[in-house]
Amino acid sequence: MIIKGKRELKKNFNPENEFKKFIELTEDHNFNIDMGNRVFMYTIENKDDNEVIAIFNKLKKLNNETTFSLMIRYYVKKDVDSAINILDEMIKNNIQIKKRTLMPIFNKYCELEELDKVYHFYKNWLKNKIKLEYIDYECILPLILKEKNNKILKSFLKSMKRNILTLNTNLINIFMNNYKFLDHCIVANDGVCNKMQLKSIDLSKDERKTLMENIENIYAQEKNRSNLENYRIFLDKNNDIDILLDGANILFNTDRKITINGYHRINSIYQYLKKNGSRPLIILHQRHYDYLDKSGMSSKEIKEVREIYQEWDKDVYLTPYKMNDDWFFIYGSIYKDKTKVVTNDQLRDHIFKISEHDLYQDILKKWIERRVINYKFKFKDYKNLNTLKLIFPNKFSVRIQKIDDVWYLPENKNKWYILNLINPL
Repeated sequence: MIIKGKRELKKNFNPENEFKKFIELTEDHNFNIDMGNRVFMYTIENKDDNEVIAIFNKLKKLNNETTFSLMIRYYVKKDVDSAINILDEMIKNNIQIKKRTLMPIFNKYCELEELDKVYHFYKNWLKNKIKLEYIDYECILPLILKEKNNKILKSFLKSMKRNILTLNTNLINIFMNNYKFLDHCIVANDGVCNKMQLKSIDLSKDERKTLMENIENIYAQEKNRSNLENYRIFLDKNNDIDILLDGANILFNTDRKITINGYHRINSIYQYLKKNGSRPLIILHQRHYDYLDKSGMSSKEIKEVREIYQEWDKDVYLTPYKMNDDWFFIYGSIYKDKTKVVTNDQLRDHIFKISEHDLYQDILKKWIERRVINYKFKFKDYKNLNTLKLIFPNKFSVRIQKIDDVWYLPENKNKWYILNLINPL
């Protein structure tokens, strides 16, 4: 069989003809796995069980994840236990198992209302390995509540606590319709719900270690590690630093270019924090200092900026070339526990890059929730501290919490539902 590119495969694909060719192949034939999987999908949709199994047996020797995933989905509709056997075969052959391969089995057990089997499958294949989404909990929770199984409910509440922050409308309705002891409260800024203080859930020691290692391994390549080491030494020597300023974000905010206003914004935030008892550190890239003459500002403005730099003295850290200055305020805030960051950056790129390996824990989002201070200016008089407003993190975490044996489930910052497992289902 001729091996072709993907685009040509799609253009010239005749499913029935290719199916007949695959049926005639012997074990010593080579074939294109993309074409093979296309034939396999056609076979699953149009042929009987024997022909599906025949094609699968020809394809599986290549240990392709898509091939096995297709077979699992096929078996799920007919015999879910056979789908489990395919998973075991994937493990035996060291084939990566993805969420898309596992969830059809999970959903089928939910559909069959086989709670013991779906829970066993969850413990063995999903727990602490796969990030469940809202739709996954919407699948299993009605069955748990219907069978009034407190043990399994507690296990999935712990899973929800790891994987989702708040309840969506569907989950609220599921609880409301199936759990007679569900109560709710309205939470003010003090974070008190029915006389109980909600918790501020910060990074654990292990989570901090994970984030720092990810930054070191993903961002700071071998040639840059000395720069991070120098930064750690600086932070250790200045151990009273408690707030880091994302200088570039503040500098370019509103203007989208370097202007004197940008430096006034940084300086106002810096002066405000000092005035209120903090020790701020401004993080800026070295190039902003080196190339002031090429910034486009007037000579008068450049002179004023140089005076501002002198005033900052040891409270500004200029990050090295060939390194993203964002790494420094994120890394510094994690390295110095409880240290906050002033930025309006949504940090979406960093959520993806840093947290991908440990996605199910959602730990960078937890860092953002507890550490990030947003800022805004009421007017463009950036030198006037009275125009500045800093928005500090809430005193409590807006995420699912367990206090004693009571679960607090937020719909949003203000509306929370209370699940008291001391009472029976």
